[in-house]
Amino acid sequence: MTRTSSPAERRSGWQALAGSVTVPAVLAGVLAVAIVLYGVSHVVRHQVTDDLFYLQALEEQRVYDRFYQQILADPTLAEAVDPLLGNVPSARPLLVSVLRLILPPDAIRGYAETAAHEWERYLRGETDAWRPQIDLRGVDQSIVSFINAYVAGLVATTPEENVQSVGEFRRETNDRLTGLREGRLPDNVPSLQVTTPTEANALAVLMLAGAPGPVSPGTREQIAAALLVGDAREALALAVPSYLSPRLREAAGLWREHLESGYRLDLVRSFEVLAEQPPGTISQSLADARSVGQALGRPLAIGSSVAALASLAGLLWILARQRRSSLRWVGGSLVGAAVLGTLTLIAALMAFDAATDRALSGLPDDFSPSLEIVFEDVASQLAASIRSTAIPALIMLVVLGGILLAWRWGLRRAHASVRLLRRRGWRVATVIGAVAAALLLVAFAELRTATSDPELMRCNGHYQLCDRRVDEVVFAGTHNSMASAARGWIFPHHDPAISAQLEAGYRALLLDTHYWESKHPFLPFRDELTEEHQQALLDLLLEVDPPRPGSFLCHAACGLGAVPLEQALANINRFLRAQPNEVVILSIEDYITPEDTRAAFEASGLLSLVYRPDGDDEWPTLRELIERDERVIVFADNEGGTFDWYLPFGTYVQDTPFNFRAASDFSCRPNRGHRNASMLMINHWISSFPPDRARAAMVNRQRVLLERVEECREERDMAPNIIAVDFFAIGDTLLVVDELNSRPS
Repeated sequence: MTRTSSPAERRSGWQALAGSVTVPAVLAGVLAVAIVLYGVSHVVRHQVTDDLFYLQALEEQRVYDRFYQQILADPTLAEAVDPLLGNVPSARPLLVSVLRLILPPDAIRGYAETAAHEWERYLRGETDAWRPQIDLRGVDQSIVSFINAYVAGLVATTPEENVQSVGEFRRETNDRLTGLREGRLPDNVPSLQVTTPTEANALAVLMLAGAPGPVSPGTREQIAAALLVGDAREALALAVPSYLSPRLREAAGLWREHLESGYRLDLVRSFEVLAEQPPGTISQSLADARSVGQALGRPLAIGSSVAALASLAGLLWILARQRRSSLRWVGGSLVGAAVLGTLTLIAALMAFDAATDRALSGLPDDFSPSLEIVFEDVASQLAASIRSTAIPALIMLVVLGGILLAWRWGLRRAHASVRLLRRRGWRVATVIGAVAAALLLVAFAELRTATSDPELMRCNGHYQLCDRRVDEVVFAGTHNSMASAARGWIFPHHDPAISAQLEAGYRALLLDTHYWESKHPFLPFRDELTEEHQQALLDLLLEVDPPRPGSFLCHAACGLGAVPLEQALANINRFLRAQPNEVVILSIEDYITPEDTRAAFEASGLLSLVYRPDGDDEWPTLRELIERDERVIVFADNEGGTFDWYLPFGTYVQDTPFNFRAASDFSCRPNRGHRNASMLMINHWISSFPPDRARAAMVNRQRVLLERVEECREERDMAPNIIAVDFFAIGDTLLVVDELNSRPS
């Protein structure tokens, strides 16, 4: 028969349990766990489900700028995109230029802010789905129009080749037009003498017979008119859109198939397509993440708060009954919470890294490595943000727990310490006073040393450059510095403007000065255009964007992008006034009068900073220029020498060629400038229209730049002084220039 314990025995058992260390240990453990769980809830509520958490990571990692400077400049992505655009010459850089115009970084930032806000609402259960989208309405038509105009312009400059018969003309013309549809530019244009309107109309019909789609009204008549006046190139150029547009529209149609309503890009679905995952896969993963986030948010905060307060109250009550010190148990609980929190943080970050790796592993092998790098950088920034929140809290727990434990330990020794101090107080005071006096003396000596030593001077950011002559220093340069997307250039050579180039560390600016209505042949293929075509294109641009008075920094036509010269010089002046130890070179391709150039320099305030040679054959050192406050060296291609500060480029600088179509074409052979000029400029960019940031990413790499520098050093028997590049924010130009400047002169 089972014996039932008596009430007295049960009370005795409870008393024994209450008097043991088991109950305080359990309550202290519950308190530690509750503190950690509350910390987890805090991170979820105030970071993971807060849109600012993500937006700050995007800002810190410069994602909006890196979209164009790194992702769309990725050569791997370029190789994948070119076939999708039919391998039409320059289609991809044109696409990027158009995209940069209608979707600048600020617009991407706006979409990101909207997406982050909707993500916050989704995680908090305020919406049922998260479908971030980008409005690309009109992009495809803009691209088709740009590419057609560009290819037609190239065809219009292609050499003609006479043929003898209508049959030969038809065969050769069809071959050229078929090649255009396949992405090949013609080497020449067949030309046949036409004497009557009937013949011209018949040939126009033949030229358009193979067009894969409908022909725009009036095209046949325009082609016939061009043939009648003997302009076969113009005729073929007029036929280009009829052959090229259907292929481009087909590519755009394939693109639109992945867009909502034909113009909205669904980012979630696009990522599923890239990762070759079934529709809804990512949406389900997001829903699972939301469920976990909601469970770890407010419910966990309430539950852990109640558990922490209850366990703390129980711990204090039981310790009071046991007449034990609460300091030791509460302090130990806080230290234990710090240890458990550290382990939780490590496990959470490892799980986050694993999730990031899984997301990236699903992408195709030939996908953009730069996009993966940006994705990883943002993920690392998010993890760092969590660490920056968690680690101070963990340290605080350790400190508080340590204080309580130390206090408990110290109380036992307090009386003994007081008695000891009473007996030996004068000795202790003497030692403390001596130590304090010694420390004050050391601090005073250090302060006097610091104030008496002259500050080391930095010239262009380096100590060792101050005593080098100008022709012993390497300057990082930007080609067509004014042609920036930030200033609205249609076909930019850089993304940030001149001020940002200077802030980044570039100290040589290659500028072109023009009048708006300049008759100077201006297009990239100007050398092959007839005067009639030049004037027609100029008239068209002036009609779209009428001329303005004044002097401008332009490239090609001012209608494609322009900055008032005085404004640009004023920005340079402001930078130099704020940075008194910097020396800048301006290399000007001048198509305005020297007098107008001088007026702009004077009005901007920059004229007082220009370098004026003193007759010495040697260049001054950077230190001498800085001490004289002549920190702007101005070269001019055409009218240099008009003023003592307006130096003729060719007298002082020799350079390399610059019309390279591929990196394999790079050459160091002499181009402009006298052979005895003391400075060498390396023109290091690929000449394409529009400028191609993917090619810039390839040639601006450290290895490519250093190989080119060494090749030119050996071939020209002189070290370079200016290395000029396109898309300065892409690649390693500054790294290379710093390396070269760190070498002995």
